[in-house]
Amino acid sequence: MESRNVWKKCQSGLTINIDYDMLESLFEFPNRINSFGSENECGGQKFTNIDPKKLFSMNIILRRMKRAPEEICDLIKTQNVSALTVDALKQIQRALPSIIDETKIVKSIDFSTCANPAERFILLLMEIPHYRLLIRSMIFMEEFESTYSTIIEPVFKVMKACDTVINSTALVVLMKSILLCGNFLNKGSRVGNAFGADISNLHFCLNTLKGKTSDFNLLMFLLCTMKISYPKEYATLMSEMFIIEDSIKTNIQEIIDEMTNLEKSYEGITMCLDPLSDETSRMIFRNFNEIITPKIKTLRSLIVDMNMNLDKLGQYFCVSGSNINKFDILCLLNEFKHEISYVRSVDILMILSTKTSKSNNFLKF
Repeated sequence: MESRNVWKKCQSGLTINIDYDMLESLFEFPNRINSFGSENECGGQKFTNIDPKKLFSMNIILRRMKRAPEEICDLIKTQNVSALTVDALKQIQRALPSIIDETKIVKSIDFSTCANPAERFILLLMEIPHYRLLIRSMIFMEEFESTYSTIIEPVFKVMKACDTVINSTALVVLMKSILLCGNFLNKGSRVGNAFGADISNLHFCLNTLKGKTSDFNLLMFLLCTMKISYPKEYATLMSEMFIIEDSIKTNIQEIIDEMTNLEKSYEGITMCLDPLSDETSRMIFRNFNEIITPKIKTLRSLIVDMNMNLDKLGQYFCVSGSNINKFDILCLLNEFKHEISYVRSVDILMILSTKTSKSNNFLKF
């Protein structure tokens, strides 16, 4: 039975030939005299042609750039990325013939007479020593600063948040009040036996004892008390919460993956550059050692410091075990910020007015 699925029909053995000459003519390349056959004649000499699909893509790129092939090659030689743009370099990189195809191209022709701009451009590029590595390094160096900022800024935010939490005196005031409410916060065998600042206390603090007032939990009561009895610490805690909130926008795994990819690209280029002796390659290698290498070392050191700070944060809240993500502590503390935003003066007066003097005083410490 014949398939009615058009996509399955497309997967059949039918061979489709595309007239790239006709397709390219739509882009109005002037003075085109040679066809994209298996061989072209240029300067009276024959040579094996480049993949017509690659030539087609390269011609479109050259047309968009509005520069002569000779001018673009000179800009690549001088590493003038600003005149070319990273996007243009990436497009050129993708449109280059494969290394295997390149070995089949005869270089000893008078390419200045080639009418096809893409053919002339590729042949001119091949005259530049290690041109592929040169383009690759230009792209890397131009994108490095952006990648560097992408990694270093969130790392600093996480480190600052960890340091803020560990050294916070305002959070200690809140944690003390949580421990004083141990009878309410602990379950099972631990009822009435609050034993220290544990991450579970933070979970219970958010989820335990919804009060008679709608949407008012124990944490909100404690924050109300703190705002009345310790206004300075309460104001400090509010400002610290913004630091924590800023840090949790970070995706730790994305930072690590970004750093891994950056190091792979960096090492791949430097390993290729190291044994080369031509002037251009040595200049690129010097630039890497002077500009890129120190910043790579800085990033490596900061990643280590960030992980150490997260470990300290875990120890601070008695979190142990490799299966616990220390970064989740910051995410949990950030939930406090939402509770803080709900604490209004009218709520404080309403809640405290319903408590006896004894219940108001038991949090005085």
